[in-house]
Amino acid sequence: MTVAETVRLQSRNQIYSPRWRALEHDRTGPSQAQVSVLVVDDDERVRWVTARMLREEGYHVIEAPSAEEAWNRLAEDPEIQVVLTDIAMPGGNGVDLAERIVAGSPLRHVVLMSGYDRLFPKLGEPGAQFPLLIKPFKAEQLLRQIRLLLRGDH
Repeated sequence: MTVAETVRLQSRNQIYSPRWRALEHDRTGPSQAQVSVLVVDDDERVRWVTARMLREEGYHVIEAPSAEEAWNRLAEDPEIQVVLTDIAMPGGNGVDLAERIVAGSPLRHVVLMSGYDRLFPKLGEPGAQFPLLIKPFKAEQLLRQIRLLLRGDH
């Protein structure tokens, strides 16, 4: 199920149990619980669904609706290891935020997200400074990218 499909279900006020999370297969554990992820997206529903995907896997998730708010959250919480940020946001660009984050703390990892892959073709190329997730993405894609970053495999 993609982020967009989940958002559509939520917007119709339907009760939904995510398919990516089977009760008999609890993937949460100490390794994820010790990882803090900041999700930055101006679209509240997309941010909520993305954060939920991560929480369902046991990650500690903090949310921010803008690049400015994300920067404030990063200043308040030095334990944030991964930042997942939308590229196109009012009042702040996700690429600028990513560059600023890495310049200030090279140990933090950043993943860019966008629904406009044709506008940012070079960002998704191999060897790009930051990995790019194209919306809508599946939980498995998101989780794989986070695991790769934490292992040091961009």
